[in-house]
Amino acid sequence: MIARFTSSCTLVLLTFLFFISAPSWAQDITTVNQSANQAILQKAIELKQAGNINQAIKHLQKHLQNNPNDLYAKVELAANYFLAKDYARGGKLFKKILAKSHTPEKIKKNIIRFINQHKTQINQQASLNKQLASIKGSQQITAIKINHTQALIQENTSFKKAQLYLAALYLKQYRGSEAKQALQGIPVRLLTLEEEQTFHKLKHYYQKHYESSFHVSVRASLVIGSDDNITASGNDDFSDLADEYGIYIEDLIAQEEYEEEYEEEFEEEFEEEFEEEFEEEFEEEFEEEFEEEFEEENEEEFEDGPEDEDNCDDIDYCDEDNNSTKTSGLFNRINTSVKVTNTTPVLTDGILTHNIETALFARVSKRQYQDNEARHRNYQVLELGGSLARLSNTNNRLSLPLSIKKIQLDGEDKAYFYEGKLSYGFNIDTTKLTLWEKLSYRDYQSFDDSHENALLIETNLSMKHPVSPYLTIKGRLAFSLLDTENQQYRSYDRYKGSLGLSYKVNPKSTLALGGIYQETKYKGPYQLGSSTNQEFIDVCFDVGICSDFNRNDDYVNLYLENRLKLNANWSIKGRISKAKRKSNQDRYDYTRTTFSAGIYVKF
Repeated sequence: MIARFTSSCTLVLLTFLFFISAPSWAQDITTVNQSANQAILQKAIELKQAGNINQAIKHLQKHLQNNPNDLYAKVELAANYFLAKDYARGGKLFKKILAKSHTPEKIKKNIIRFINQHKTQINQQASLNKQLASIKGSQQITAIKINHTQALIQENTSFKKAQLYLAALYLKQYRGSEAKQALQGIPVRLLTLEEEQTFHKLKHYYQKHYESSFHVSVRASLVIGSDDNITASGNDDFSDLADEYGIYIEDLIAQEEYEEEYEEEFEEEFEEEFEEEFEEEFEEEFEEEFEEEFEEENEEEFEDGPEDEDNCDDIDYCDEDNNSTKTSGLFNRINTSVKVTNTTPVLTDGILTHNIETALFARVSKRQYQDNEARHRNYQVLELGGSLARLSNTNNRLSLPLSIKKIQLDGEDKAYFYEGKLSYGFNIDTTKLTLWEKLSYRDYQSFDDSHENALLIETNLSMKHPVSPYLTIKGRLAFSLLDTENQQYRSYDRYKGSLGLSYKVNPKSTLALGGIYQETKYKGPYQLGSSTNQEFIDVCFDVGICSDFNRNDDYVNLYLENRLKLNANWSIKGRISKAKRKSNQDRYDYTRTTFSAGIYVKF
């Protein structure tokens, strides 16, 4: 009651000083500054009379930007600060006005009288600020802080800083209904500019986490690169075989080898290139809480197309002389995706427990080599899918994405991939961990009856740990099993590990380096079909294509990259990587160095 009476008296007093006596103030000030924009000043006065102190302050600040010497506007602004109970800012401005030698004595006397009349309110506000600071700085639990802040507000119902702090405490405890009620009870028109900014931040946080939202995002990238070994694991070198045994044997072996190499090339390159984008997305997802989480689980197989390839994986189309006949070439890669997301908060008794997120997405990824020699490494992937996720208020996330991919290699349809993944992300102190299990059924027979379908099972554990505000360690362990029942030379067990460091040079530039190690053990030796003539089988063994022992590969990739963030939507990245594979069958050995530069955009 006393606070309301004091506020009313203050308003009446200010009205009296600045409007009843306005002619004398204005007369003195007009002689000091004749160029004041009276229209803006009049608007500020009307807003103050209507009780909209916040907007009045904004108008006066805007006016003073163009008229910095307008004394009347400065006095009016300082008085409005007092009305908003921002005594520190108002007092500072009054002090500057009083210090000016050209300020009329009558104005100075009115200011001193005005300040003296507010000494009680100033002291009272200082006491309230001290009490609130004590609550904020205490080590008590949030629930106790809420009780103390509520008691402070009950004694001083116009204490806006305490009202804002109470809303923040409610949000901290996921008490959405009470936070909403607290925010609705705050008179925005009486807030200072700083208090208004805090209010809008709290309101935005509430809307983001406690109200249903619909979001459409678009991502795209264009990468241009140079590969110093475009023919590695891709030489169609069957000329000697053809000369000795004729075109038929060449077609027989080359066709089966070529198809097998196609798939291996795609499997390794497509996965390896997306690995680098996974590292970037993994970082973004946790920095922006839930906003980018979806990308970690899905876009590791989207954004970065084949850049660090491990070629010739479950297809046998490599030549042992790859490294001695290196040919360099250029490639480009284009990726685009569109995602539509709906997030619905779930509240129990007014307390947020979790969010349910549903999403639909479409993606296209395409790589094209400029040289015809590397045409077997061109690919295009079309993907449609959806995701269902549960996001807890402690940043844990459980999600289930499902998708269908159509694979094209060198312009020809090769397979459909039907994929599903169960993913769980959680925190241990400052370490972010994600564990997921993926199933991928590969349908080849829709396009090629001779190629059996396959099932891929993959288990993955990813980690990100900030060592400092600038340095972050990221790692990944994965095991995958590909099973093609009657063609064991296509089946494998694969063990994979990666470790990387990222260093934030400045807010816009991030430097990263790391390495990937992969071991692949195939389930059976390569062999031609059972109906193949024995003479041809003997020739196959003679030239080193067929074998009587299982193939084992070791693969290492090292990379260095730098990403420069141009703004919130655009970034560019440069990358150099060196890959080497060593196999117990020499013709699968190769080394490759790749340089690339790309531009990335997201909306």
